Amino acid sequence: MKTHNPEKARHGGMALIAALLLLPSMSLRADIVTVVSSNFSLGFGYTSAATWNTSETSSTNTPTTQGDFQFLVSASSPFLTTHGPTFTNRVLGDGGISGYSTYVDTGTQFLSTVTANWNGTFPTNFIPGTATLQTSLTALKIWASGYNDPGLFRFNETTPGHTNSSAFMIPGTASLSIPNFGFASNYVQMVWDPSDYSVSGTNQTRTFSTTVADNLSNPASYILTALDGYEVLGNVTLTYEIIPEPSAVLLLGMGSAILTLSRRRL
Repeated sequence: MKTHNPEKARHGGMALIAALLLLPSMSLRADIVTVVSSNFSLGFGYTSAATWNTSETSSTNTPTTQGDFQFLVSASSPFLTTHGPTFTNRVLGDGGISGYSTYVDTGTQFLSTVTANWNGTFPTNFIPGTATLQTSLTALKIWASGYNDPGLFRFNETTPGHTNSSAFMIPGTASLSIPNFGFASNYVQMVWDPSDYSVSGTNQTRTFSTTVADNLSNPASYILTALDGYEVLGNVTLTYEIIPEPSAVLLLGMGSAILTLSRRRL
């Protein structure tokens, strides 16, 4: 028959107190929360307004706000001619004399800004200063056609601290004829998947430009490249840390304490 042992009981009680004292340190172990947006896909045409806009593409674009995430794109470059393609429903088509197009050359750039925001509310157990946001761009796309030579074309990321460039690509050619800029068959789509990175906080802005240059295999005295049909595809990821719910930590600690006490009594 087992007899009551006051000494063992005293040690068991002390073990329980010691286990409970561990609870504050256990609660400091953070959990990581990751939230990923739906995919964003936005297209822009260069139209009679002489700007990049969504008047031709709105029906095939995703919403710029999905859940708590926002994905905003802007683009600018100068007007070239009323001879340009169309970009209805994000498909390049012949525009003839009413298509409108923009251009870049060795002294003029296409510029674009991509901004992502998370506008949600953190839970009460959020650990301040732990939030990071990453805009994952899966593709930048634009249709390009050279005037007197296909030349060379590349995208550049100009975000401070994160500059990068694509390889040079070869656009289509209009064969020394401005009216030829109105035909879709004279354009080739330039595509780049830039490297991605995260920043602290809940918003990120990335900036891009373009470069054109002589194609050394067929040099030209002047590089002029018409553009239309710009697209940006990607998604956004938010990551942050939280303190585990107190109830979960308490249950874990109590279980540990009871197990310790039971072993002491054996």
